[in-house]
Amino acid sequence: MGATWRDWLRRILTVVGALMILGGYHLLTHGTDRITVDNAADVAARAQDGMLLAIFGGLALLVALFLKNRS
Repeated sequence: MGATWRDWLRRILTVVGALMILGGYHLLTHGTDRITVDNAADVAARAQDGMLLAIFGGLALLVALFLKNRS
């Protein structure tokens, strides 16, 4: 039998979650390297975006793991 919709959803969530974590890591490490007094608010917002992206990527991976254990 072919892959079910849960299998496809798990695969998609795994890829999307991993890319979100990598994107969040990139924003946290490379997006905050040149901080000055003038752009401090922008750098802080970029760091916050990176943290949220990584957190939601981790949640997507947890959902994918949950779907794997259910099937």
